[in-house]
Amino acid sequence: MSKIEDLFVVRQGGGRHTLKPQKQYIITRQGAIKELESTDIEFTEQIENPESLLLLGNKGDLRQLETIYRNLSVLFNGSVRKDEMYHITPTAISPLTTPGGSYDAKGMAYINKIRFKATPQSEVTYLVEGSNDDITWHTLANESLTINDSGAVETTSAIGSSKYRYFRATATQGTIHDVVFLVEDIATSKFLPLDQAGRLQELNAETYDTTFFIQGGPHVSRKLLTFISPQVLYIRNNWGGFVGSADIPPHSPYDIALHLNNTPIGTMTINTDGNISMTTINRLALNPGDKLSLISASYADSQLADISLTLVFDRKEKA
Repeated sequence: MSKIEDLFVVRQGGGRHTLKPQKQYIITRQGAIKELESTDIEFTEQIENPESLLLLGNKGDLRQLETIYRNLSVLFNGSVRKDEMYHITPTAISPLTTPGGSYDAKGMAYINKIRFKATPQSEVTYLVEGSNDDITWHTLANESLTINDSGAVETTSAIGSSKYRYFRATATQGTIHDVVFLVEDIATSKFLPLDQAGRLQELNAETYDTTFFIQGGPHVSRKLLTFISPQVLYIRNNWGGFVGSADIPPHSPYDIALHLNNTPIGTMTINTDGNISMTTINRLALNPGDKLSLISASYADSQLADISLTLVFDRKEKA
């Protein structure tokens, strides 16, 4: 399976729909599949519709396989409960936000209240707005009030009845500062998000993680494993994101050499508490087919056993 023509979606009631290059698809909550031209405005109109799953068919590479697999990992049909489609966070409080600055709730949320400070005994008119794209804003509240002696204000009733992702507050009369938003029922989709151009932000920005387990104790001067890079990847500075441990630690620190295409590039040390540390390294590119190998020490440790490792790389898109 190496191109978009090899991919298909199973239709509700059976049968399959083959995905084609230069096409875009909408899968509705009812299970219907719509095939659209890449320039069809209907696809753009569905970008913010949580009831539709969008598939891009214009890349023609294996990223499509990962995108479709991950999006369809949550069954998409009418029987799906809300908590199966969304991660729900009951409440959240924003950090201090400057007036006019937008707060990203990281999901679709209701705004419950806002807090802000203003000059005591002054008259203030404040405007609260919500947005789904941080560009087009919708008015949620436009209220006037007299500030009390403390200068602190917290609204007493919920603001607005629609969910938005971004919120901002400004003063149209007087001055406010140190704005805090209290939001609730924050719904973060389990599907990958889309930006305005219809590209998958999360997939383009994500890392490439791979996990290994070495059972038992390592033999002397052996190649324990080799990771062959499937695409252009980047080793992060100082192996950022690396996680590793030994279930049974060594008697003394144990070194494992790291080789890239048979050239040493660093050392992994398994410490006596079971934790693993790595030598420093500058960001380094791996090309498709490059081999990253772990070579055991030239001495044995009779106690060391069962090593778990997770290596984290950046994808080419982040470079």
